[in-house]
Amino acid sequence: MLCPRCASNQNDDIKFCTSCGANLQAVRESFSKLASFNVDSLTAALKQVAAERNVKIGALVHPARLAVTGSNAGPSLYHLLEVLGREEVLARIDRALDYASTRS
Repeated sequence: MLCPRCASNQNDDIKFCTSCGANLQAVRESFSKLASFNVDSLTAALKQVAAERNVKIGALVHPARLAVTGSNAGPSLYHLLEVLGREEVLARIDRALDYASTRS
């Protein structure tokens, strides 16, 4: 789940704490390097980032979902990411990180 500070976002005001922001940046970097952008490669990438950062996968999935969809809940993130495609997903993550950095 999102940390308490991030989970308290209200009024469409996206804010990430330092940890969630860093996790999201690591996810973005991992996604940008994938040879293929499909459910299997996205799942593997998130698991690898979680292992490297020594966090549970939820610490990555929830900030990524918020960045990509603007919501904390929804359908399978992996399938959603695949449908949106690499360029759109990276653009949405970049936009969320940029927006959140101006609201800190």
